[in-house]
Amino acid sequence: MTKEQFDLLLQLAHLDVDDADREALMEDIEQVLQYVNKLQDLELTQDAAHQTVGRDVSSLRADTINMDAEEGKAVREAFPVTDSSGLLEAHAVIDRDL
Repeated sequence: MTKEQFDLLLQLAHLDVDDADREALMEDIEQVLQYVNKLQDLELTQDAAHQTVGRDVSSLRADTINMDAEEGKAVREAFPVTDSSGLLEAHAVIDRDL
């Protein structure tokens, strides 16, 4: 990763990193990218991929809401946009013009 690519990444992520931490962070990101490259080199068979996505759905935990009705109502009322099915819509946080 070049310094320019690193600076662009920080800008896109809206991160302000001290000069003292920049080199260490860049090294960490490079290590992550190297690991991702190793993962891309893996040859997975259909069976290996099936083990992660073909699980029995009944073994998964149920989603639970950890707030009472009053808290839920306050969240829904404070949210800027709700679609017709009642789902909360979030605005994009990435500035596409960068």
